[in-house]
Amino acid sequence: MRVITILDKSAILVCLQELPFFREWESAEVDHILDLHHLVHFQVYRMGEFFIHQEDLDTSLYVMLAGRASVVKSGSSIPLAELRAGQFFGEVSFLTEEPRGTNVIVHGSTSEDPNSLEGHICSALGIKLPSPLAADAAVVMRLDRGIMELLRPATREILLNHFIATIVQRLDAMNERITQLTGKIPMLSIDAGLSDLFDQASLLAACGEEIPGTSIAEREALHMRLLRQLFQCQKEMNDFLIQNESG
Repeated sequence: MRVITILDKSAILVCLQELPFFREWESAEVDHILDLHHLVHFQVYRMGEFFIHQEDLDTSLYVMLAGRASVVKSGSSIPLAELRAGQFFGEVSFLTEEPRGTNVIVHGSTSEDPNSLEGHICSALGIKLPSPLAADAAVVMRLDRGIMELLRPATREILLNHFIATIVQRLDAMNERITQLTGKIPMLSIDAGLSDLFDQASLLAACGEEIPGTSIAEREALHMRLLRQLFQCQKEMNDFLIQNESG
């Protein structure tokens, strides 16, 4: 793993502007991230290297900038998800401080198209394409967990809403994958059914500040309660998928 040292905030700004993850943010919120640039790191990993090791206590959030990665459980070769440029991972430990539940491993190289998302980001980071550095490698932005406490409450709310929307999409895709594999919807231990969780997530994202009689702190608690249920869903569906695909 190689660390890219960036002193120029404009390079970080280019990366943020290119990523769907940050497009909903107001300019003031992006400026706040730039002010916290000491908690934002850029790293290059080679093919086969681990971004995340299962059971590690690292609590950073990662955003894939270039390359490809697979999410796998230790002891299993079944990919639970594939990650591409623009996607985030590591959100469970980032929000809950729990040990890592899966491994995330580099498995694909960076696109050499200078007009692609990866090309624009690599240019901002000073990586020229084609480049030996980009060949058989992936680039990530790592955000230290401490950044969460320093964000404005309204910015945290946007971030949590984005996590919820993305995780719902992932669970929906996993649900379809499992249903195609087994012919049935997986049974989960959480109190609410999967469709109920999706409805709650949609309502929370749609209402935002308009939820009657709630403060921003109360809405943040609602977000976190829902996210914990979604994370439990994700864990159980991962285990279900491994058992059925390995069988």
